[in-house]
Amino acid sequence: MPDMWYLEGTWVPYSTAIAKEFEKLIATFDVKEVMNDPKKGTRVILKLDNSETETHALIHSLTDGLLFLRRVFEKEAINWLVRNVK
Repeated sequence: MPDMWYLEGTWVPYSTAIAKEFEKLIATFDVKEVMNDPKKGTRVILKLDNSETETHALIHSLTDGLLFLRRVFEKEAINWLVRNVK
């Protein structure tokens, strides 16, 4: 469900080791802490199937199977995200 820059929705992982590792990491995030200090989240690049379009995003939390993230569009903000968030 989009809300301006934010998205939330049901997390449906692939059955791979990396997906399980990612899920384990993001399940530890506290949404309030990440909102106050984005460096406490993690960055991802979202792609729609075979599309060339990429959307940078900051993962805020995974709580009760609900993934919450903020999309990042401005070039300067993307550069900050890449430099400062793992």
